[in-house]
Parts: sequence; C-alpha cells; structure tokens
Amino acid sequence: MFSNRWIPGVLGASALVCMMPSAAQANAVRVAETAQAVTVLIEVNGQADGSGVIISRQNDTYYVMTARHVLEGGTRFELVTPNEQRHPFNPRDAVILEDVDMAMLSFNSSSRYQTAEIEMSPVRLGTTVYVAGWRPTDRGARFDFTPGQISSIDPQLHGYELGYSNVTNQGMSGGPILDSNGRLIGMHGAGEGQTFSIEGEDYRLKEGINWGIPIREFVEGSASRIAARGRDKLGQRDYIGAIADFNQGLFFNSESVEALTGRAYAHFAQGNLRDAISDASAAISNDSSFSVAYLVRGASYALQGNHSRAIEDYTRAIELRSDFAEAHGLRGVSRAELREYRDANIDAARGIELAPDNPFAYFRRSEVRDLVGELDAAAADRRQGEALMASFSPSGYQVALLEGNPRTERMPASLPEPNLATNSPQRDRDDRQATAPPASDRQAAAPTPATSASRSISHLPEARFEIHQTLEAGEAIYSLAVSPDGSWVAGGGEDGTIYLWNSQGNLVTRLTEHSQRVNDLDFSADSSFLTSASSDGTALLWNVGSQNLVRTLRQDENSQSALAVTFSRTGQTIMVARRNGTIELWDSRTGEMRNSLGGHLGGTTGLAVHPNGRLLASSGSDRTVKIWDISSGRVLQTLSGHGATVFSIAFDETGDRLASCDFDAVTKIWDVETGAQIHENSGGWAAHGLAFGSNHLVAVALQTNSAGEGAIALWDAETGNSRGVLLTGVPALRTVRSVRFNSDGLLVSAGEDGLVRIWNVP
Repeated sequence: MFSNRWIPGVLGASALVCMMPSAAQANAVRVAETAQAVTVLIEVNGQADGSGVIISRQNDTYYVMTARHVLEGGTRFELVTPNEQRHPFNPRDAVILEDVDMAMLSFNSSSRYQTAEIEMSPVRLGTTVYVAGWRPTDRGARFDFTPGQISSIDPQLHGYELGYSNVTNQGMSGGPILDSNGRLIGMHGAGEGQTFSIEGEDYRLKEGINWGIPIREFVEGSASRIAARGRDKLGQRDYIGAIADFNQGLFFNSESVEALTGRAYAHFAQGNLRDAISDASAAISNDSSFSVAYLVRGASYALQGNHSRAIEDYTRAIELRSDFAEAHGLRGVSRAELREYRDANIDAARGIELAPDNPFAYFRRSEVRDLVGELDAAAADRRQGEALMASFSPSGYQVALLEGNPRTERMPASLPEPNLATNSPQRDRDDRQATAPPASDRQAAAPTPATSASRSISHLPEARFEIHQTLEAGEAIYSLAVSPDGSWVAGGGEDGTIYLWNSQGNLVTRLTEHSQRVNDLDFSADSSFLTSASSDGTALLWNVGSQNLVRTLRQDENSQSALAVTFSRTGQTIMVARRNGTIELWDSRTGEMRNSLGGHLGGTTGLAVHPNGRLLASSGSDRTVKIWDISSGRVLQTLSGHGATVFSIAFDETGDRLASCDFDAVTKIWDVETGAQIHENSGGWAAHGLAFGSNHLVAVALQTNSAGEGAIALWDAETGNSRGVLLTGVPALRTVRSVRFNSDGLLVSAGEDGLVRIWNVP
C-alpha cells in the first residue's frame, strides 16, 4: 500500500540538506524518525485523505489527534498505523472539539506504538518546525516530511493560528507540527489555498501561507470532551473503555471533575468501591458543587455498610439541588437500614414526587418498604418500576449505578438507548439524570475500609510451589471446579464460556450456552455431571461425558444473577444462590424447583455442602455466614464478624471446620458445632475465593493491589499460622479469582491472566 517509506531527501530538498550543519542535519533526521513513528494515515473510501498523530496510550487503547474536516464525507474510514496495521472506525465515534477543526480517534492494539511528546509552551516567530503527513499518489500514499519556519501568528477560523513556510500537500491535514526537538507543538490543517469543509460549510484561510492549530487548543478542549465519550461508554456498559477515556481526559487535565466523577461511576459499576470513593472525593475536592460526585460516593459508602456516611453525602447532594430525586431515594434506603423508618418513607415518597416517571424512584421505595416489612406494597412498587422501565432512557451514570448495586432490581437484559446527549453537559440538567441503581452481576459489593494489615501481604512469608501444569483459556477465568475422580478441570470465563480440560491438560471442549460471566461451577460426587451459575440468570446442568446440556434451572426470564451453585451429596439436588439473596433447591432429575430458602440480604455469594450431606453453608453481602438444615430449610446458626461481603466458604474434609473469606482479604476459621470463631487471618488488597485442602491447608485467592497483581495466601486452619504466599508463577500472577484442590491434593488456581495453574503442594 505505502510507497516511498523513506523520508524524501530527509527534508524534502536534498540541496537544502547539504547546506545544513551536520549537527542540525542529524537532529532533523531524529525528528523525522519520530514523525514517522507517531504519524498515521487516514483513508476515506479506500483513498489516502488525511493524517493523524498518536498522542497517548491507556493500556491497549491509543488516542490519535487529527483534523475534524478529514472525517467529513465518505462512507468507509480506516486508520493505518506506522506498521501498516489497519483499524476501521466510525467517524461518529470520534471526539469532536467544539469550534476547533480538531478531533480525537481511538483504536485498540496489543502492538506498542510510540506516542508524541507534547510541548505546550507558546510558539514564537522564526521557530524552526517540521510538518509530516501522508500524501496520496498514484501508487497509494507517500510519507512527506518538510522543514520550515513559523512566519505568522494570526488567529483564524476554527482555531487556526500558526502560519509557516513548510511545503505541504493534500492528505497531510491532521498531521503533526514538530519543533526541532521532535515535540508536538501543533496540528497541520490547511495548505496554501486549500479549501476544507466542516458540517457542509466550506472554509478558506488566508492565502500565501500554510496553517496549523497550536496543541494547547487540543489539550484544553479534550478533557471535557473525552469525559463525555466516557459517559457514553458507561451507558453502553463498556466500563473498561470508559475508564480508558476518563484516564485520557485526566491525562490532559488532572483535575477534571467530569473525568474523575465518571471514573468513580465506572469503578462503582465494577465493584471497586475504594477506587470509586477515592475518585469521587478527588472530584469533590476540585469542585464541591458537583452533586453527582456526592451521589456515587454515598452509594459506595452504603454498599460498604457505612450508611451514616452515605446519608451525609446524599444530604449534601440534596442541598446542592433540592430536586435531586435519586439522592432522596437512596437516602431513604440508607435511613431504612438504620431503622429510621419515618424519615426513610418521607425520602422515598419525595423521590417519586420529584420524578414520577423514573422507574428507579419506585425501586428505591420498594427497597424501603421491604426493609420496613410492607412486602405487598414493595411488590407493587417493583411492578410499577418495571412497567416504567420499558420506555425509560437511562443516562450513563444511571446504568453504572444499576450495574454496581447488588441491592436492587437486576439490570434488564434490554434497555432503551441510554441518554447520550452529554457532549456539552449542563450540570444541573445532567446531574439530575443520575439515579440509584440495581444490580451488578459481579460478586463484589460491600467492602469496608481495610486495615493496613489486611491490605498488605508484606508481613507474610513467601511460599515456593512448583507448577505441575498450566492450562490456557485465553480469557479471564472467574470460577473453577475439579471433578472428585480427578478426570476433569472446568473453568468459567468472563464472557460465559466454560472450558473443560481432561487430566492430561488437553482442552476437550468449550461450552457456550451462557451469555454472561460464569460465577461458579461444581461437579457431582460421581463426576458425571457439571453445574454452572451465571450472571445471565441461569444455572445449567451438563452431562460431562457427552458435554451436552441437560437442563436449564431458572424460574423465568427475570431471574436474577446466579452467583453460586453446588450439588447435594447424592447429586439429586442442585442449590443455586442468587443476587436477590435467595437460595433455590432444584431437583436435578426433573428440573423442578422444590424449595427456596431466605438466604442473605443483598445477595447470596457462596455455597458449600457439609460432608454429611445434611447441612448447607451460605455466605452473603450482609457479611454473615449461615448454616442451614437442608431438609427443613431452617437456619441453625448465623456466624457474624466479617466486616465486608463474604465471597467464599468451604468445609474441611471432616466437616468440623468451616473457612470463610471476605472482600477485605480477612479469612476466618469457625468451629461448625459451636459456631465459635477459632482463627482470623488477613493479607491482601481483596480476596475472591478460597478452598480447604488436606492437612488443614486453606488457600485464598487474592488481588494484592489496585493494579491487578495477584497472589495465593496459604493458612493453617489448625494453628492459624501462615504457610506463606504464592506470588509468582510463569508468568507472574494477575488477580486470582478462584482456587480449588484436586483429588491428588494439588492446588488449582485461575484468574484474570487466562491461565489455570496446577501447583505441587509440598
């Protein structure tokens, strides 16, 4: 496609190069190399039509600055990187800077590209500058790089201000203007006599000179615009993409209230409450009048169980805007949690009065009425909210709150298009869109602030286990199961795929009936069947030998996320834990639901069957563990003491001990007969699961920091002492989401790096 990949004559005119001092010539060559590395080609309808410059990277997302007019017209657009990789894009996805002929594109790539170094200092007359870009030729596109000087500083239409003597050609629009150190000082936009069109209107700048826009116009205008696109992605539930955009907005303006608040909502949607509180607090520090920042911080405190702090934030949001219906509704729920029922009812009613067409106002009052005990009225409010949902268009903030809150109605599978009219937000209007929420399909929910001891693992010795085998899935694995006979390992993926490996480590099949994350897996005692629980609301029963789906366990299409699943010892009953807190008991032979247990407030997150087959342990967002008599459905004991959502539980092989871990990485060992706590241990930034092995060994799946590094903590359930921490594998561990022990006593782990590791346990 490309021709003439070398820089023509280094500076476009060999005679000029010969006249330059050798040092200046060498410097120009270095700038040319930089220009080639950061400049991209933009093709419109298969023809070279413009250029762009790579300005930054967030993880695998790259951001490109170009001229807005390059994106006008055409039906097919492609961005071509310096290594000739093609990235189709839709110009409607571009971030357009208002009143400036500039736009920002983004593309995703695992390749590593150089990004331009930005120089914000004022440009002076006489400065030596270089302009680069791709010009169309009969053979495709040619890279041009030309020298010149700033000859005019004269504000023109659409941000144009820099005039220069460089030779330019059609197709170079959007390319970089670099100084003698190779730093980006502006964007080339229009050559001498060139006419360009924006929104159907033609423009021609002063003739006799080439024109560009100083980089400060892009930097100053990009932060709020890229934050607006991040809010759009919140509405599309693309939280990773949203965070990348908010990070990019903060790259341009580290104090951007819009970017900090948007990132707080994205963190909330993913259950990262500490980060949500941190970002919201930073936004409030920068602008104490931004009401939606108080809303998301209050919602985060509420999920941590700190309802007094939550009420303070909701109250401040209402003080800033008295018609903030969502803040009234959420404050009502927190007041009900604190048994301030009179004020809770007043708030819930006020929320509906202010927003009678908002379904979440009714969901809020339904929560309050549930807590008060008015169950029939609560059910009526839920039905009203569901009826309103059909025609409601939520904002990006609302969608994020829906996803992150495990207390309320599950996000419908299909929503009306989000309200994406946020390119130029008016705070009073758009803040009013933010509402309180329903359910995330994550198992995270209610961590409390961790102590320094629980956050760190530096006080624990390092363990060194050899890796027996590594299995590759290619996507993050959130759940594991190993068959009792040692023949199978099953892994549940983030996208709903179940991976099934045999004892030799061969991937036998991928089961793809689930449409969302697989939260839990369990094999039957005879290893013949596998059951799975998913955020799509279904629990599935599989025949392991044939790899066929046997039946789907779900009451109706509105069933909330299935967070945990386990077989009874006989295999005749499958128990399913749901986001709404219930525990369903299904007949595996007929597919009929035989019973439903009350479960946990805020969601039941884990299940474990006692070795005697008569008892069931459950854990939940209410920070408790319950022991049930399966036949009667009666709670025999409630084990309290955790300070955050309890994610995982397991009995030891005798059934005398029960281990539990919470989000704050606190592990407790309980005496099953008496319900007494025997030991408590801590270490790690967050914990996601545990397993009980032989010889009193407990393994805990950890995330060790907000960057997503992982580890496995090992504890002695008999003595309470640490048996060390597994920190590295090959490669190093990322967040570990699940651990199990197989029939040979080997430790099996999996997490966000897409690898299942089987460790030799000494």
